[in-house]
Amino acid sequence: CSSDATVDRKFAAMYRDLCDSGTSSLDFHIDYCNLRAVFRDLNANCTPGMDGITAKHVRHAPNSFFAAFGLLLRAIFHHGYTPMAFRSCYQIPLIKNASGDVNDCNNYRDITIANCFSKMFECFINARFAHVCIHYP
Repeated sequence: CSSDATVDRKFAAMYRDLCDSGTSSLDFHIDYCNLRAVFRDLNANCTPGMDGITAKHVRHAPNSFFAAFGLLLRAIFHHGYTPMAFRSCYQIPLIKNASGDVNDCNNYRDITIANCFSKMFECFINARFAHVCIHYP
């Protein structure tokens, strides 16, 4: 398993490679309008993470919030470092079959609860880079 620093360096290197490749679709401007459009698709009923913030909070945030979040995204891409809060989550084990053996670990699956800012970051990454993922296995 890679350390957080290794993952951060790989992310930064891959982002720089993509941007240096001359792919014009990666040359984008992050502003509150396109951030608001991306986050409109967040599930409003999702469970809040450890920060207690839900998608409903974000949907009703002022434009200044999206402008500040855009600055944060630019800093993340420029420095290749993702904040620890974006990597923090917790897992909840759910039993698959209630009539099955509750002592059998194969009878469980887990769900991972990430905080809202992590979900927003993931939403933005998916919206902006999904089309280039087929070129980078």
